[in-house]
Amino acid sequence: MKKTPILLTFGLLIGISEPLYSQSAPDHEAIEQAILTLFEGMRQADSTLILSVTHPEMSLQTTMRNPEGEVMVRSMPAQAFVQTAGGPREDVWDEQISGLIIQQDGPLASAWMNYQFYRNEEFSHCGVNAMTLVRQKEGWKITSIIDTRRREGCN
Repeated sequence: MKKTPILLTFGLLIGISEPLYSQSAPDHEAIEQAILTLFEGMRQADSTLILSVTHPEMSLQTTMRNPEGEVMVRSMPAQAFVQTAGGPREDVWDEQISGLIIQQDGPLASAWMNYQFYRNEEFSHCGVNAMTLVRQKEGWKITSIIDTRRREGCN
């Protein structure tokens, strides 16, 4: 008799948790689309596209080595990024990504990808982007980007 209530309780918990899990099931296509929209906005110099997938408090950072070989982190205000990447300019910024890996837990996602950056079809640099995204009412929003940059080992 003692086993029946435990089994019944366990069965109810599984039945209740299943709908909760399915509500936060991975949404990788929507996450990937937000990332691709960011890069399309950069390619088109379209601040509206960029703003459609970025969180107002987004942070941007780049890692690099100084002349002494120490790793440095440079930050850029989100507003400056939107103005630079989405503002009028003559050259085309084409950031091509590969190897996209997305992980998600409910409304939080992280994305890791290799990239090669071209200016007017001329190779500039490559590296890795690491992004965090949060699901909002309007969809997935990029809350942070940090990248590496190099000119060698870009295959």
